[in-house]
Amino acid sequence: FEYPDLFHQGSVPGHYKSRQRSPYRIKCRDGLQKMNDKRQQSQEIVKLIYKRASQLMDTDNMYIALYDEGTDTVSFPLLMRGGQKQELPPRRAGQGRTEYIIRTKQPIFLPTRRESEEWYRQPGRAEYIGDPLVSWMGVPMVAGDKVVGVIATYDLEKEYLYDQDDLNILTSLANVAAIALDNAKLYY
Repeated sequence: FEYPDLFHQGSVPGHYKSRQRSPYRIKCRDGLQKMNDKRQQSQEIVKLIYKRASQLMDTDNMYIALYDEGTDTVSFPLLMRGGQKQELPPRRAGQGRTEYIIRTKQPIFLPTRRESEEWYRQPGRAEYIGDPLVSWMGVPMVAGDKVVGVIATYDLEKEYLYDQDDLNILTSLANVAAIALDNAKLYY
């Protein structure tokens, strides 16, 4: 929002013009409300992504991660495990799949446990969940040239739960979500 000229520019330097105070309080309040609306809008976008994906594929185990480049942290406004919403605190970006997608701007598609285990055998990669998941896919949410986050869905037991069509659908959702989240900005 705009920054007003808070100091009198006339004959009494440094004195605040009291008659200007009220309109700028309103502007300030409205600006703060807009920032709060943007955070709320981001949460609505995340819910909508989940709802749409759930109509097209198995999302009992899914997360949406948002990346803050300034602090190099990943937050999880949506985490579903076994169809139940879970909470996960933000973390410093590390060497897991999510961060790999953020760094490379490329999706990861691992339809079997064997492929998942092989992915983690590569140097510089770390598992954060404890056990490589059986079927996993994750895609970047890219707005312009920056990654705003990752959408991933997985299964703990069933191999080949997802196929290339699912990956294409998730990629399409991520493309739209990235633009919406970038427009909402200030998500955290």
